[in-house]
Amino acid sequence: RRRHSFPTRRSSDLEVPMRRLDAVLAQQGITKADVIVIDVEGHELAVMASADLQSLGLRGMLVECNGRNESQKPQYVAALNAVGLTVYELGDDLCAFDPARLECDLAAEFDAAGLPRLGN
Repeated sequence: RRRHSFPTRRSSDLEVPMRRLDAVLAQQGITKADVIVIDVEGHELAVMASADLQSLGLRGMLVECNGRNESQKPQYVAALNAVGLTVYELGDDLCAFDPARLECDLAAEFDAAGLPRLGN
């Protein structure tokens, strides 16, 4: 077992290279995906818009929607609904799925648990 230490100093001027999701998928040869998880600190809408999510045949997505992007929740829900996904609020995240592509009735389970359904 190895112990890793991480620097405690924080930098506010850190440059991180950005790439479009469609470019990453193409580079990796990915044309279909069951599930995508997006947590990019407030830039989730840009990531969703950077790929043809409909063509991926998604069963589901988990998208962070909290803090500074909370006010954009209606746009997140609209983007997920537009690709045929049913959206539920799951804590600070949006859990979206295509009920027709699942082997269980996840919507019924979420409804029974009292999770808020958003959008269509």
